[in-house]
Amino acid sequence: MTAKEMSDDNFIKFQDDFYNLLEKYGVSSIDCEHEEFAEIINLRNRIAEFIEQELYKQEEYSYCPMLGVPLCCISCGSRNVDAQKDLCLDCDADEGICADEREEMKDVSTSS
Repeated sequence: MTAKEMSDDNFIKFQDDFYNLLEKYGVSSIDCEHEEFAEIINLRNRIAEFIEQELYKQEEYSYCPMLGVPLCCISCGSRNVDAQKDLCLDCDADEGICADEREEMKDVSTSS
């Protein structure tokens, strides 16, 4: 999966908020001398990457509803997907979803 990288300012704000949250809940003051500093940095980076991936997903699919382009499951092709969870509701695949621009599906989705 790709991600939308945080700006330097946003990362610094995130880092400060992250450290403040840990300290609020009892972690001793965080600096490079902290006995768990490497683990704290690892957690910080993993959470930052998760946020960046979520931002990318939100941005990646944001044009689809505007243009009337449906989303579909990469695994089975179903349009029954949850874009927020990046999950197919038919086959439960979590490999991802994408814009469905298949021509043969357009007539099916517009005829009712």
